Order: sequence, then structure tokens, then C-alpha cells
Amino acid sequence: MAVRMSKQTRWVIAAIVAVTLLAWTIHIAPPGSLTATKAVHTFITALALGSLYALIALGYTLVYGVLRFINFAHSDVFTYGAWLSITIAGALGWQQTQSPAFALPVIMILTMLACALLGVVIEAGAYRPLRKAPRLNVLITAIGVSLLLQNVGQAKQVFGTQPQPTPTLLVDRELPEAELIEAA
Repeated sequence: MAVRMSKQTRWVIAAIVAVTLLAWTIHIAPPGSLTATKAVHTFITALALGSLYALIALGYTLVYGVLRFINFAHSDVFTYGAWLSITIAGALGWQQTQSPAFALPVIMILTMLACALLGVVIEAGAYRPLRKAPRLNVLITAIGVSLLLQNVGQAKQVFGTQPQPTPTLLVDRELPEAELIEAA
């Protein structure tokens, strides 16, 4: 049974949760350690991380809505995209040096094309033959594809298991505190 809430009720609940989290954050922070700069930085970081989670959840929802099965390999393809972007940046010589202004769009487009190709290969090789099969078969295959992608990605010849440095694709600079306070 789904609970129906009005839009106003949802906003009130969201505001209560936000104020509670803010009060809790201020309460646990040592005195003098929570500045406006840190608060804005934490907010932007949380917004970026939440956007990644929303993107993955949206992908799961779209796949389930169209194909009527949960593709467990979806997040693995997303992770392959992250690793591919680092690999492409290294192959183009942008890993250890300052990259040109067009580096980020080029890497994003190449990574999206590679992930789309990976998705097409997975769909054609694993899921299309099971279109008329029972749902349990498709579910087990989805788990198997996820495990396959994880284990192939951990191979030393592919990405390996060791942490890799990320390339500097955007200029990293500190904003003056006055700009952060005005932006908030």
C-alpha cells in the first residue's frame, strides 16, 4: 500500500530533515571548526555525490521500466566509465600534466561512447537471448554479468586493484571566502 502525500507535505518533511541534519552537524562539530567555507564545500560535495547516486538510480529505473528486469551490471558499467576516463586521460598524456581546456569534454564523449558500446555488447550477448526466458534466468544472468565485469576489471591487464591517480582536467584553485559567502 503506497502512502500518498501532498507536495506541501513532502516539502515540509524535506525541510525538517534538512534542518535536523544541519543542527546535528553543528552540534557534533568542534567549536570554531565549522566555517561558512566548510559548510558551502560540504554542501557542494554532498550535492555532487547525491547527483551520482541519482544518476545510477535513474539508470536502474529506466532499465527496469523498459526491459522489466534489474540490470545488476548497470553500476559496474558506470564504474567502468570512471576507470576508462582515467585510462583515456593517461593514454592522451593528460594524467600527470596540466590538461588543455578541451580535455574534459573529449574524455567524457569518448568514455560515453565506450560505455554505450559495452552496454550494447552486454545486451546482445547476455540479455537478448533471454528475452522470452523466465524472469529468474534473466536475474541470474544479470548477477553473472555483474560479477564478470567486476572480475575482468580487477585483472592486472585491465584496470587492476591498485588505486590510480586521477588526472587534473579542471583548474584547481581556491575561491576567496567572500565569493563563497556571496554564492551561498
